Amino acid sequence: MVKIQTNNKILISLVVVAFISMFATMILCHYFVCDLKESEERKVSLISASLKKILDSSEEDDLSLELQIINENTTIPLVVINSNDEVVMHHNMLFRTQDSVSQYLDFSHDAISHGMYKSFTLPDSEGEYYVCFSDSRLLTYISYIPYIIWLLSFSIFLALTFSLVRIHSLEKEKIWVGLSKEAAHQLGTPISSLSAWIELLRNKYPQEELLGELSDDVMYLEAVAGRFSKIGSDVELVRIEANAYFEETIHYLGKRIPPTVSLSYVSVDRCVFLLLNPLLFSWVLENLVKNSVDAMKCKGRIVIKTLIEREKFLVQLSDTGCGIEKQDVKSVFKPGYTTKKRGWGLGLSLSKRIVEKYHGGRIYVLHSAPSEGTVFQIELKIANIFAN
Repeated sequence: MVKIQTNNKILISLVVVAFISMFATMILCHYFVCDLKESEERKVSLISASLKKILDSSEEDDLSLELQIINENTTIPLVVINSNDEVVMHHNMLFRTQDSVSQYLDFSHDAISHGMYKSFTLPDSEGEYYVCFSDSRLLTYISYIPYIIWLLSFSIFLALTFSLVRIHSLEKEKIWVGLSKEAAHQLGTPISSLSAWIELLRNKYPQEELLGELSDDVMYLEAVAGRFSKIGSDVELVRIEANAYFEETIHYLGKRIPPTVSLSYVSVDRCVFLLLNPLLFSWVLENLVKNSVDAMKCKGRIVIKTLIEREKFLVQLSDTGCGIEKQDVKSVFKPGYTTKKRGWGLGLSLSKRIVEKYHGGRIYVLHSAPSEGTVFQIELKIANIFAN
């Protein structure tokens, strides 16, 4: 347990460190993008000032510096228009169609609407000039980095969460298997001893009828040990005729519940074959019947009904017990959930595991209400159906 807790702490620490690192990277990237954006805006301001001087210059003026400033801009797309929507200049634009002027104007109007422009007025001009620009390709790519980091962070979070859940599930699996194997091992010795004593008694009292019942109970104990030994192992499913199997199992259970409880079986009207592990599935029925007996305080009626619906074989077990509170319905199959003072809360959890993991079916509470009883339903795959 100490090792498990240590592994969990290490994984949680790695998750925290990863998120702190990615959060710090996102913040640094954000500041870098802001600085680069401000740098490009300053560069556009210089270009705007240089262009104003060029347009307002005379032939004698030295414009080499202004031309150098404009020509050194190889990254920022920009278009210069006047107040009459005439394109004065464009730079670093990728339009190559015949109707490029309209595209320059569309670019300019869009930039102005987003505040991406610098304006100036010439002394002898009535209108304004607008230097319209957009983010450089480099700035655009870098601005995507925080979103990429966020997606990576979210993906890593999901992966680590799945890993933690998976590890926790495997830990519980090992505990289940370990307990089951140990229980089967511990039951083995007394069962062998009881079998030997029954044989001695049968040789001495061959006419004693109680020895048959004792033998059945020892066989039942052997079945219980066999059930525990199969947990965590490969389970073999065999083709079984449903009605015969349920009648035999329910008949056996009926003799081992209080006489004040009525246990009846309503069979499906067709010959249905299922793929089952008889030992494990009888454990499911036994757990459900025992829970119903406890819920009814050893007095009431249990009905097990089988039917076919939507190409599935359904097993419904209904009782006249105390029912389950609405908020507890989803918890009844969780390990440790029990309403009994001495219960371990493992019966229904094991039943769910047997039905869903080993038989590929479903088990759930179909209906329950306080003082109205409970109906459990099991869904199984059908191997074959034959008409009676």
